[in-house]
Amino acid sequence: MSNPTPEALLLELQARVANPEMQMQLATIAADATRIAAMALSDPAKAEQEAKYLRASMANIAASEMSAVQDVVETWISQAVFVFLRAAFASAGGT
Repeated sequence: MSNPTPEALLLELQARVANPEMQMQLATIAADATRIAAMALSDPAKAEQEAKYLRASMANIAASEMSAVQDVVETWISQAVFVFLRAAFASAGGT
């Protein structure tokens, strides 16, 4: 698994949303997802609360697109946390 980058997340989101007006919100969503992924490592409860706010902010995206956007964001956050933890485990001498 390659390192999930905010740029890759943004490109994936842009591929899922057709509405040009909603495209402008995607950079904010990608930035928030990046912040939540980092927060999940230090304060999981706070990250969960922030994820709820992020889901609410995505409510303006058309219903047909929102499900795909939520899936992309949630998968990206999970991958980002996994990659970080795998790297931390490996640097601590794990396999």
